[in-house]
Amino acid sequence: FLGVYLALAIPLMVRAIVSVESPRVLYLLGIALCLVALGLSGSRSAWLACAAGSVFATIHRDTRVPRAIALALASVVLTLLVVYLAPGATRARAADVLGGEGDSAGLRFWFWRGAWEMFLAQPLLGVGPGNFAYWSPLYLGDAIWEGGPGAYPFNGFHTVYAHNDLLQALAEYGVLGIASVVLFAGLLVRCRGPEWAALV
Repeated sequence: FLGVYLALAIPLMVRAIVSVESPRVLYLLGIALCLVALGLSGSRSAWLACAAGSVFATIHRDTRVPRAIALALASVVLTLLVVYLAPGATRARAADVLGGEGDSAGLRFWFWRGAWEMFLAQPLLGVGPGNFAYWSPLYLGDAIWEGGPGAYPFNGFHTVYAHNDLLQALAEYGVLGIASVVLFAGLLVRCRGPEWAALV
């Protein structure tokens, strides 16, 4: 949850820094502390979300481009410093997914396969809000059975989330849930205030 909070907060701070006449020192200190905390959170999805939100935070007519470039360079340097000082929380976590060979990646493929099977069983309305955890043992078990020996890493793990928002929405809400996500995305594109980057 810390990673999620920071992925929302950092783009808002980026927006404030690149758009105001003279940014407050407090903003600069705040974004530096938040970037360190984000790196140490080990939340890979929050890293990606923060990067996407921060890019969108700079897409605005009143963005001061030199300041945005300086902020991006400072953020890269600070991020590399965090990676150097805490490789277990950063480098190992990123390599696990980017390499595609770690147990984490294999487990996610298994979760996704189970979530897809759950959606196929109830495509219109899904299994119901919050019911992924209840139904996951059945569908994840079916996915292992159908995948055969060695298809997914050995584990005694039970997940309460699909670790993929789109698949979880499909499984729990069905096609109607995805329609609401598409509607939300359409409304999001029309937003132009500082909240836009955080929502992205």
